[in-house]
Amino acid sequence: YIAAQPQDVPLRFALAQLLLAQKELQPAQQAYRDIIALDDKGADAVKARNGLIAIALAQNEREPAEQLLAEVFELDAENGAALITRAKLHLMDKQVDEAISDLRTVQRNDPQSIEAMLLLGRAYEMNGARDLALDNYRQVLALQPKNLDALFNVGRLELARGQQEEAEDEFRALLEIQPENYQARRLLVTSLVSQKKWDMALEVNKPLLENDKTQALGYYLQGRALYGKEDYAGAVTALEKALAKEPAIVEALQYLLNAYARLDKLDQGMAYLNKHIEQYPDHAHAHRALGDYYRQTGDQEKAIAAYQRVLELSPTAPEAYQVLSGQYLLAGQLDKSIATLEQGVAQLPDQLGLQILLAAMYDRAGDYDKARTIYEGLLKTKPDLELAANNLATLLVDRFPGADNLKAAERLTEKLRDSQQPAFIDTVGWVNYKLGNYVRAVTLMETAQSLGGKGSDYAYHLGMAYFKNNQPDKAREQLELALADDAVDFAGKDEARQTLEALKAGG
Repeated sequence: YIAAQPQDVPLRFALAQLLLAQKELQPAQQAYRDIIALDDKGADAVKARNGLIAIALAQNEREPAEQLLAEVFELDAENGAALITRAKLHLMDKQVDEAISDLRTVQRNDPQSIEAMLLLGRAYEMNGARDLALDNYRQVLALQPKNLDALFNVGRLELARGQQEEAEDEFRALLEIQPENYQARRLLVTSLVSQKKWDMALEVNKPLLENDKTQALGYYLQGRALYGKEDYAGAVTALEKALAKEPAIVEALQYLLNAYARLDKLDQGMAYLNKHIEQYPDHAHAHRALGDYYRQTGDQEKAIAAYQRVLELSPTAPEAYQVLSGQYLLAGQLDKSIATLEQGVAQLPDQLGLQILLAAMYDRAGDYDKARTIYEGLLKTKPDLELAANNLATLLVDRFPGADNLKAAERLTEKLRDSQQPAFIDTVGWVNYKLGNYVRAVTLMETAQSLGGKGSDYAYHLGMAYFKNNQPDKAREQLELALADDAVDFAGKDEARQTLEALKAGG
């Protein structure tokens, strides 16, 4: 036909699609090139270039794909297919804002583009904007109620938000269309377990047990449901089957040990764990479980040895440094706790949590300059990092007295004023206290406690604010709470004790 109708472009597109279906990529590429030769710079030539781009990317040939994209944009700056392709490349490169910009352009020209909505949802998730992601996935369902990707993503995000019943509805709708979707079935079982619908979870889980490829997952989920039902013996059986098929299921091992403990058979559980470690010595999570056991039983030395092994096996896992550091701290070895975190920061310089923990340990050790340096460095690169701002503000007013540092602390707490975190609100109150704003300080610190703030620091801060605000009875009550446990240390403990003694002496 093409030989007889060489100018028939639609026929050449049909040929290209047939060749692609047969995975004959080179002839398909030639068909697209022939179209470009016939149409040069027209709409069909643009469409053919998009076809060539898709083939190039399928073959992991990014450079020629990008060259073709440049040609398309030169001919049509807002070509939808090319914008979507470029957005995908931006997402691969984690250039999320650039991807969102391209996808919004697509939406402006084609408000009902399903692919753009799905990609926007993914982009917003990468940006941490889960609500916006959810909105986009729901927009897809408004247009295509049976769109499998949208159903799955809406259910997944609702599950993460704790909206268990809504998530259940989405996964059930998906499984009606695609019952073999084991990921959706897994999340549905998880949702049902979270709702304590144990029997329903066990029923929904059955197809996973009947498929060799999903049997390990099925036994694990069965064990979770039986554990929830308090059928600990049944849970042990199911979880051991799961681990026999897939020894690396972290949660299965932990639930198995918990089930043994519930049966008052912890010795059997530890025997299983030690045998597991003997068979799979490189499973870091098993050594972590062993360390947790020794920690609970008070065997500090063996706990440290187990956690050291976890770190050896997982030197790029931040939690490995955190756990070992915490164990050293529990054993009263603050220097080794700090050294472990220093090692972690050196190994994983982008892990902000390790840096903040290290700064807190420096503070604990009295090395306030090092703690301050870390917080200030973090805020230079991450100005909106509220935890660093909070901790630095507290450090400045407690450890670096002076008008300039007090003003700096006040600036740091400006971003914390609308927080619902009790620690942050308490810090805003403490800075106000240091500024002499005692009425404001009392209001903020009472709010912090009403939000759940507990402990000696909270009581000490509010007690001092009450004292300065001429509320001696309330001050005495809070300071007694702050000093109730003599083993608990906190900045200002001597001041709290002296103030309480003065209150008592004054009647």
